[in-house]
Amino acid sequence: HEIKAHYLIQSADFVSCNHPQWISRYSVLRNCRKGGTFVLNTKLLTLAALEEGLPHTIKQAIAQREVIFYVIDANSVAESTGMGKRINNIMQAVFFQLSGVLPASTAMTLFKAEIRKSYGKKGEEVVLANYAAVDAAISALHRIDYPASTWAKAAAPINTTNAGVVRMDKLAETSIRSSKAMTEGKKE
Repeated sequence: HEIKAHYLIQSADFVSCNHPQWISRYSVLRNCRKGGTFVLNTKLLTLAALEEGLPHTIKQAIAQREVIFYVIDANSVAESTGMGKRINNIMQAVFFQLSGVLPASTAMTLFKAEIRKSYGKKGEEVVLANYAAVDAAISALHRIDYPASTWAKAAAPINTTNAGVVRMDKLAETSIRSSKAMTEGKKE
């Protein structure tokens, strides 16, 4: 049946972030349900790297929602399997593996049949590259067992760079100028 209406999902069982820069721009976990699954495409594949590189707000959201957290470097999988920068089928394979919408083996069989149907006219090499990407996606997927109590309390790092100090100085300087201008304007 064709879906003829838009539905806003309020409580998602599965959330995927295909572009790592989105985690700093959007509330990607806002509608992830408690205990849901979150997959992040990233080069940060270890807990240590994630501790250092993940924004504190994402760590908090993951821990507070008790999210089952996975990472994958889909871009590297795409490059190594001849897909270039195309990660769509890699991330779809991850979805079918983790979401439970179908048994994973059934989903992969059906997905590969669709790949053949979609890319068969482009040649066997293209089909086989897509198959290789799908197979490699599953082995490149890493579940992260994060320290929930630590992440739930993750705080924003304190900005101690000179750039932050300069900006504050400029802000103060601008405020002083504005105050003087307002005061001088009232005197006239």
